[in-house]
This record gives sequence, C-alpha cells and structure tokens, in this order.
Amino acid sequence: MAGNQQGVAGGLNTSFMSLANIIGPSLAGILFDMNIEFPFMFGTLVLCVSFAASIMWGGKKCSMLMQRKEDCS
Repeated sequence: MAGNQQGVAGGLNTSFMSLANIIGPSLAGILFDMNIEFPFMFGTLVLCVSFAASIMWGGKKCSMLMQRKEDCS
C-alpha cells in the first residue's frame, strides 16, 4: 500500500472498529433475547462470510522481485 494511503486505511479501520464496538453488544443482546443460540449463529455467519471474502479478494500476491507477469495472478 502506498505511503499516502496508509493513513486512510488506518482511519477507516479505527472507525469501523469503533462502530462495531457500539453496535455489536446491542445486536448480540437483541439476538440473545430472541434465542440464546442466535448470537453464536450470527457470529459464525459473519466469520464464514468474512473468510469467503478474504479468499475471493485476497488472491495470489506478487513480489516486486518477480520478473515475469505470467507468474502472478
């Protein structure tokens, strides 16, 4: 990541973590009131979706030392 974009990435990361710290416990409490297992099911769902997204968009990263473009995908 370019040096001028690191601040933006750090700011977005902090913002979304703060938002999750506010919304997460409230949502878990609401789900817990419905059924004791719902917070765990929702957490599992979020984990699986995040894992799938990281696999899809992660891809193979190329080193700057690689010479041939066909080695990278």
